[in-house]
Amino acid sequence: MTEFNSEAVAFIDNFINTPPTNRERRSELAQQTCKILIDHKEQLESAKSLNNYYTGAFIASLKTDEIWKSFPGAEDWWQFSDFCVGKLGMSLPKATALERVWSRAKRTGMTPNEVETIGWFTADALLRFCENRQDVDTLLKEMEKYPTRQEFVKKLRVRK
Repeated sequence: MTEFNSEAVAFIDNFINTPPTNRERRSELAQQTCKILIDHKEQLESAKSLNNYYTGAFIASLKTDEIWKSFPGAEDWWQFSDFCVGKLGMSLPKATALERVWSRAKRTGMTPNEVETIGWFTADALLRFCENRQDVDTLLKEMEKYPTRQEFVKKLRVRK
């Protein structure tokens, strides 16, 4: 894990584990994490999905607590999509996908390392069909039968 990634993960872990009643501390941690994410945007784009897993957790917490509304520079008229572009440096669809992967992975027991191994895009497709750890294991085993992850994702997309 790179230095910036370790720093971001530490801030995100602190943010998630800080009680929602301590809004001032959560806001401070959220602002520091956003700065790290924005300062290293190029590296994040090419980095492993472990970054994306924790970024999804961070986005979920920002939305749940609506902490994003209290950021300096956030306009009163901003929607969450404006915040994603203006402060996180990513589109709303990507932020939503990262949040979805984190939420589903957490619910089904898929680990950050498993998300890293298959990539967040493949994890997003796979996790749509998983309700529990057994489903994850079954689909990960099925994925091994395909020569590429892209072919596996194509097969998943035709499932109903």
